[in-house]
Amino acid sequence: MAGPRFRVRGLKELDRALGRADKHLRKNLRALLRSVAEGVARDARSIAMSKGLRDSGDLIAGIKPYALTGRAGVRSNARHRGYGYPARLEFESRGGRSWGPRATLNPAVQRNKDEIERGIERVLDELGHDFAGGGLL
Repeated sequence: MAGPRFRVRGLKELDRALGRADKHLRKNLRALLRSVAEGVARDARSIAMSKGLRDSGDLIAGIKPYALTGRAGVRSNARHRGYGYPARLEFESRGGRSWGPRATLNPAVQRNKDEIERGIERVLDELGHDFAGGGLL
């Protein structure tokens, strides 16, 4: 299940441009973005444990950060009896408009919004430093 989103305009274009210019910088960008998402994932796992959502353990273990072309985030891909139940836990009885009482991913993003913003700024600063240090400017 894809989790809540925090948008950075132009990130996809930056990721693709780095792929054409310098594969190492692109790999570094994704690693840095994944490290920002890891803090949110850690908080989401903590929220899930505090809400007692540890019946089988796969929900908590399934909460992981990711970084792909132009995006990064946190998702849970846990399955229970053949269906993806993290979506149900996030939005149950809410009609998809807001999160439910057993949500973990959305509250983690909300609680970490300031840290995500600071993390994105650090990513861009470090990427700019790496880009300039590599003699590409």
